[in-house]
Amino acid sequence: MKKGKLINFGTALLIAGIFGACSKEQKVVSNLDNIAQQLKFVSVNERIKEKTLSNSRDKIIIVQWTEWGRASKDCRGWGICNADWFPQFNSMVLNPNPGNGGASILEIDQSKNKYYFDILLAASPPVSISLVNLPLTVDEEIVLNTKTDIGTDLKINQGRYYYDSTIGTFGGFRIYLDNL
Repeated sequence: MKKGKLINFGTALLIAGIFGACSKEQKVVSNLDNIAQQLKFVSVNERIKEKTLSNSRDKIIIVQWTEWGRASKDCRGWGICNADWFPQFNSMVLNPNPGNGGASILEIDQSKNKYYFDILLAASPPVSISLVNLPLTVDEEIVLNTKTDIGTDLKINQGRYYYDSTIGTFGGFRIYLDNL
């Protein structure tokens, strides 16, 4: 009789352990689903102000994504799911957080002759998030129809973009675009 109770107790512990492990796994997944909401980003308005202060007279082109997420996860998770662009002039102000997404300024790296945009952090990430081991993911190529304004269409390549502590005050992600 004692052997039967011991087996039942052991089985109950095993089941509790399995449910506990699943619960922890679900917490990790849900943390990844809302990682963008846990981070603070430099607003595009601040970036435009910096460009204006540096006496830039160029048209500013904004790359904007309406939501954070990955196409393979129905636009949930940590990545860029949808993106578009539109030109802005220095005097215009943009909503810094369109929906649940973000925006940045399209820039050019003269040494590489490539366009890029930065997603800059405005504060250190919470200690629970290790961005070094957590790349920003783009599941599907995203085309930006910029030909009218810059002479060529650009695309955000599918791939993983890794945290770079050397850009901005608190680091961020630099995404280079290719010409079509």
